[in-house]
This record gives sequence, structure tokens and C-alpha cells, in this order.
Amino acid sequence: AQLEVSPITPNQISINVKSPGMSILIWLGGGIVATIGGITFCELGTMFPSNGAEITYLRKAYGAMISFLSCFLLQLVIGGLRRAIQFLSFSKYFWEIFYD
Repeated sequence: AQLEVSPITPNQISINVKSPGMSILIWLGGGIVATIGGITFCELGTMFPSNGAEITYLRKAYGAMISFLSCFLLQLVIGGLRRAIQFLSFSKYFWEIFYD
């Protein structure tokens, strides 16, 4: 069984939505969510000015063990999946240069 990598591109969103207005609203909604996330991390960074990113915030809220386990699993699971998806996407587009 071959794993098909299908990244989300603006072209795919436009094809699936079939409405330019809805496509723009989807991108606008994504931009708003990303902006709110960025503002949240800016606020946390000013409240807790120390190194460590998420582990600092989780340690303050839930303690050392939960913050360690959360960040460890995040790196192990999400980090591994992210690298696998990046590798598959890169290899798909890279080999299309030579075998298309």
C-alpha cells in the first residue's frame, strides 16, 4: 500500500470549496486563528519571561512532571509525524523533477 501525501494548498482549497468568497473566508478564518494564537503566546511570554517555551507555561500551571511529559510526548509523537510528513512531501516533489 502506497501512502499518498496530499498537502493542503490554495489550489486544493479552491477546487474543493468551489466558491471564491468561501475560499477567502476560510483563509481569513485561518489567519484570525493564527493571529489569536500568536497574541496568546506574546501575552504568556510577557507574563513569564524565561526560556523554555511551552514547558515554562505548563510547569507554572500543572507542575514539573506534567510539563515534562507533555513536551516529551509532543516532541516524540508530533515531532516525528511532522518530520515524516515533511520527508514524504519533499521526496514526492523532488522525484517529480526527474520522473514526470
